[in-house]
Amino acid sequence: MPTLQQRTIEDFGEQWSCYRDNPGFYGDPSFLQEKFGPLIRLSDVKGRRVADIGSGTGRIVAMLLAAGAAHVIAVEPSSAY
Repeated sequence: MPTLQQRTIEDFGEQWSCYRDNPGFYGDPSFLQEKFGPLIRLSDVKGRRVADIGSGTGRIVAMLLAAGAAHVIAVEPSSAY
């Protein structure tokens, strides 16, 4: 029987296969700021090297680059990506 971790990774992989696009607000840096504002400001990533662990389809990667990140390292454990 797969572990919870394996099932979670597989579930995300299935979601990414079905829902590839995140247009509008859900792909905009303002969405990222709304969710992570209490932890970090988007201006803090400008010109920096950042990591997106569990990057999935790369939606957050694109937002970080749009916010001015100099380089984004993306890591995704799911075999779906």
